[in-house]
Amino acid sequence: MADLRRLDMRRTLPFPREEVFDLVADVERYPEYLPGWQAARILERHGADLLVEQELGGFGIRQRFNTHARLERPVQITIEGDQAPFRRLHQTWAFDALGERSTLVRFDVEYALRGRLLNRLVDRLCQHVFRETMEAFARRARAKLR
Repeated sequence: MADLRRLDMRRTLPFPREEVFDLVADVERYPEYLPGWQAARILERHGADLLVEQELGGFGIRQRFNTHARLERPVQITIEGDQAPFRRLHQTWAFDALGERSTLVRFDVEYALRGRLLNRLVDRLCQHVFRETMEAFARRARAKLR
């Protein structure tokens, strides 16, 4: 896919892996602290699999879409989607324990957007949101996990 975008971010947090995983897995709290998230709601839950409705907004654009998440506590969260504005969305959160009280968080994103006209605007929003997401989780961890 020629227009596939990739972002790979890493961050070490001074908190146990299980606690960091639980913070990221708490999808319905995203609008409280993640930039761009207007709403997040779990529509269905089947064991470790979730169907999540999300609404993102910014730069005068609001977009609602569903994603499928798989929670593999405390190691990994995988998120997939293909609803507008995405033609393809794949996110992986990986949590590597660095001792008892430290975690390397890896957030890898691959996405392709639908439509050429909206592509430039939505791409800017997506890149901003994905980059800010890692920082927002780090701030939230410092505030909640001390």
